[in-house]
Amino acid sequence: MVAAAVGGIFHGIIVGGMSAFFVELFPTKARYTGFSIGYQFATVFTGAVAPLIGVALLDRFGSTIPVSLYAAAMAAPGLAALGMAGETKGRDLSA
Repeated sequence: MVAAAVGGIFHGIIVGGMSAFFVELFPTKARYTGFSIGYQFATVFTGAVAPLIGVALLDRFGSTIPVSLYAAAMAAPGLAALGMAGETKGRDLSA
């Protein structure tokens, strides 16, 4: 129960900021459509296969360490994109 509560708290913190950040990356006219299309495709194509890969790694190596390394490797491109996204404060988003 403690793990679920802590996970739920961190999930809320991440998702709350994520939505506001991502929609600002698109012009106002396409803001929520652009965010939703990108988010849904990413969820299907990466989120659907990640558990399968995690189970295969666990079965092959008998340890959670390769699964953790896979998760960290998959977080790296996201962190790089986050660093390159830039701040939208002061930018004209009406285009």
